[in-house]
Amino acid sequence: MKTKHLVVLTISILVILAIVTNPSPERHKEAFKNKIYQYLHESLSEKLSNTKTMQDESIFALEMLVGNTIYETLVDNVVSSENYILFSLTQVSIAGESKIIGYGLFGNVYLDRSLDKAFEQFLNENKQFKDKGKQKQKRTNT
Repeated sequence: MKTKHLVVLTISILVILAIVTNPSPERHKEAFKNKIYQYLHESLSEKLSNTKTMQDESIFALEMLVGNTIYETLVDNVVSSENYILFSLTQVSIAGESKIIGYGLFGNVYLDRSLDKAFEQFLNENKQFKDKGKQKQKRTNT
């Protein structure tokens, strides 16, 4: 009988803890913003390492500021969460379609690992696009 009470008590405590610590919608947005900022920073840091002049560094700083502002506005408009009392889901809604990209539980937000692959693919495509642009520019200059 005591074992049964202990199990019920433990489950009750876990349920109450999950309800109380369920992440807010702002926490879901913040987790997604942090992920975007991480990749934005990596992309722009690589660009900064290739800068040679003070003007290049100034342009980099401006790009970082504008990029952060744009991504913050974008995230606020497309990322939302659905609260299921014990846990919550992070969703991205674009063009009327929603996709679950993570979940929140016990005060933490966990984003899907497929986001890492998507961001890396985006950065690689962006880098390839810039490299092709540089090659065209070199051909026209010569």
